[in-house]
Amino acid sequence: MLTGGWPAADKGQYLYDTAGINDAIPGLVATRPYTVFADLAKTTAFTKADWSEDNLRPSQQGYEKMAIGWFDALKPTLAARR
Repeated sequence: MLTGGWPAADKGQYLYDTAGINDAIPGLVATRPYTVFADLAKTTAFTKADWSEDNLRPSQQGYEKMAIGWFDALKPTLAARR
C-alpha cells in the first residue's frame, strides 16, 4: 500500500486543512506493515498551475509531480525486493 500527504491547496472558497491531515499520516503509516509514506506535501512543490481549472483536482502537470513523488518513495522498497 502506498499513501501520500497532499500538497497544500488554497482555493478561495475551498481551503483544505492539509497540514492537519498530513501531520497525522506518518504516525499511522508507521504502525502498518507493507505501507510506504510518500510525503507529497513536501516533495512535489505544487504551484497554482498544478491544479485543474475546477480547483478541486490536480492538473496533468500536478498528477505527473505526484507520480514522481510516489515513485521516489517506493524506490527503497523496490530495490530491497530485488
